[in-house]
Amino acid sequence: MDILHEVCKVPAIEMCELTSISGPIIGVAMAMLFFSMPAFDDGRTNLQRIRHLDIYGGILSVCWPIPLIYALQEAGVSHAWGSGVIIGPLVAGIALLVLFGLYEYWISSRTQKAPVFPVQFLRNASMALTLL
Repeated sequence: MDILHEVCKVPAIEMCELTSISGPIIGVAMAMLFFSMPAFDDGRTNLQRIRHLDIYGGILSVCWPIPLIYALQEAGVSHAWGSGVIIGPLVAGIALLVLFGLYEYWISSRTQKAPVFPVQFLRNASMALTLL
């Protein structure tokens, strides 16, 4: 938390107020989205659709870029490329990216859940290059 305050130059009291306000706002927005989802003709309820989502894939899709971007952003600026502060997040980001890819492949081939990133996109060469 101290790093955030140093970077943003925001006093601790204001940051605490900001996070205490954003939590309820996000909760209300999520509830509004849940109840306003359009009805489909597949006979499933909104709760069944939510259970069909790939929650772990969603978490992994957010978690792998964070250490990778941090390492690439700070390398050469505040830390040397060979320092542990850069190598650690770089390796962790790449490992999480590989884990995300393997998990999405497993979800696509073994379960009935809707993957966050359908692996079938990579089978089409033009789509794979577009995503790169």
